[in-house]
Amino acid sequence: MEWIVGTLILGLLTLIPGHIHTEITIDAPGDDVWNNLVAFDTYGEWNPFIQRISGELVPQKQLDINLVLDETSSMHFTPDVVWVEKQKGFCWKGRLGMPLIFDGRHCFEIEKINATTSRLIQKERFNGLLVWLVYPWVIPKSKKGFEAMNNALKVRVETTR
Repeated sequence: MEWIVGTLILGLLTLIPGHIHTEITIDAPGDDVWNNLVAFDTYGEWNPFIQRISGELVPQKQLDINLVLDETSSMHFTPDVVWVEKQKGFCWKGRLGMPLIFDGRHCFEIEKINATTSRLIQKERFNGLLVWLVYPWVIPKSKKGFEAMNNALKVRVETTR
């Protein structure tokens, strides 16, 4: 009986999602936002969250990413690109170890508000056995990183037009 209860609890824990959703309005056309967002070689110049990213932005290809969560925490991971639509956005999916342990799907979406204004949406959805354990530590730090990146991208795009 204990085995069944334990198995059920572990099964339910894989279903507990965590998510982050941030957005920012940028006074620039979506093309300008897109061009800066996919210029991975410039991230070190302006991006306080994702300090380095390399790889091909093509579905099923892998990216190599270094990000900074705070003054003492950084992460290196190699997610797979799962969606790219030029001028609209892209997503990658990464995981910690094996599938269903700690998986994350990170997306950037660009929405046109009008001819001269865009909205950047940055979001991530987490799933897996360890989400409940890692959630209190990773999610708040990641959200601050998303917001810092959004603000830095806004400044970069609006001042380099």
